[in-house]
Amino acid sequence: LLCGFLGSGKTTLLTDHLRGGAARDTAVIVNEVGQIDVDGAVIAAGASVPTVMLSNGCVCCSIVNELSSTIEQLFADRVARGEPSLRRIVVECSGLSTPGPILRSLARLPVKALQARVLSTFDVQRGADWLRLHREAASQLAAAHTVVLTKLDLASAPQRTLALQVVASVNPLARVVDEADAAQRAHLAFPARGGAL
Repeated sequence: LLCGFLGSGKTTLLTDHLRGGAARDTAVIVNEVGQIDVDGAVIAAGASVPTVMLSNGCVCCSIVNELSSTIEQLFADRVARGEPSLRRIVVECSGLSTPGPILRSLARLPVKALQARVLSTFDVQRGADWLRLHREAASQLAAAHTVVLTKLDLASAPQRTLALQVVASVNPLARVVDEADAAQRAHLAFPARGGAL
């Protein structure tokens, strides 16, 4: 699950990942709250991987059944075409989602050996404010196995230091990706086969 509060850089991180060779055998599911799925359109335009846009609504509360059936269909399509199984499905969640309900819905999937991981983006400039104002931002950060610091090119050194402290205070067990180079950041955020997310 790729989550992070509104405008924190999820789509940028994902498109950077999809440009690399490590994205083969990956599918993408994009969920956005709003009449027009801008993020989905951006990703689909540049993606060479299967990309599915879920219907309007937050995946964490209104369309968990659609998410489950979409994942099952992606695996079935690969089998039907005689292609290798998907190695990774990235679900880019709405910036207003909370990971808990999504993870519970994924636990009911019949797909064997499915390992769910939560990757959250954290805007170095505004992340601390969002945590104070929005419970969704706190839920996303607290559930993350990996936290990727974003907007590093716009942040001061004190903002970067504060962001690291805030992330550690909310989720001390998360792996933190603190990398300014976009390609390297995507590589570290979505490690190759066998790497821990």
